[in-house]
Amino acid sequence: MSTPIFPPNRPFTKKRCFEWRAFIRTQCPNAEEVISYGMPAFKETKVLVYYEAFKNHVGFYPTAAPIVRFEEELKASGLTFSKGAVQLPLTGVWPEALLIQMIAYRQEVAGVKVLRS
Repeated sequence: MSTPIFPPNRPFTKKRCFEWRAFIRTQCPNAEEVISYGMPAFKETKVLVYYEAFKNHVGFYPTAAPIVRFEEELKASGLTFSKGAVQLPLTGVWPEALLIQMIAYRQEVAGVKVLRS
């Protein structure tokens, strides 16, 4: 079992990061947790997604392809996003179905086959 990796100086976002890490783990059950570009990430043959705790949000970095593919859905969700990042608020409900689709698309682009129960 992997040791959770979180920035030690951001306790306010720690709970939300634990939730996000657990969520990613359900979508990437075979991935290894690593640090890449100074951020926690989930990796199989390639890094699938990165994440990071910030004062006012959790940053989700699925690479550019899922963001381009789901741009309209991201706009409709009201989340703040850019070319390579999505800001997940610390409060409220995240659009779980959209995030699952984005992670699955990233796995597809990366050539990772995942068997989910």
